[in-house]
Amino acid sequence: MLFLDEVTSGLDEQTDRDMMQLFSRIAADGRTWFVIHNLTNIEACATHLAVLTVGGKLAFFGEPSKMLEYFRIDRVGDVYRRMAEEPAEQWQSAYQRHEAHARLITSVHAAQFQRSPAEIRPKKRTRQEHQRDIFHQTRVLLKRQWSLTWADKGALAVLLVQSLLVAALIILVFGDIQDVHRSTTNDPNLPDPTQSTR
Repeated sequence: MLFLDEVTSGLDEQTDRDMMQLFSRIAADGRTWFVIHNLTNIEACATHLAVLTVGGKLAFFGEPSKMLEYFRIDRVGDVYRRMAEEPAEQWQSAYQRHEAHARLITSVHAAQFQRSPAEIRPKKRTRQEHQRDIFHQTRVLLKRQWSLTWADKGALAVLLVQSLLVAALIILVFGDIQDVHRSTTNDPNLPDPTQSTR
């Protein structure tokens, strides 16, 4: 299950569409994902949409086409304006009377109660599976970070030049570090570190 909080913020429209298509392929593999706020391309890529009011009340859950019909809007992004027209409690109670609530919420809950605890209980993961997942996630994050860093060669050059400038400033201000070390170790006024003091 993936919670994606404004993951496409700042991206151009084409990249946003590519990301949403990627999430659609992830969903086809059996994973669930949630995108918050940005609804530009969600209608074409999501199988179901959940709409929460202020206070976290469920105003709708169902297919994107059903959502447009339910809220009487032309595009998904208009749902924010539409929900502002009625109190949150009214949207919640209206959806509880809708056929989508009976089909997708009530019936699913009833089926869950009919299952035995052994069927509902998630499978316990082995230590090897846990380590494999950590290794996989680390590899993906490192690959992503490297791709982002290498893609912006200007920023990478600035970082390299910055590190050289910092090193040059240290040498300019403090001189040879070895000379500083020798002068401090030969200073007779400094206590001998090999002698313990009581």
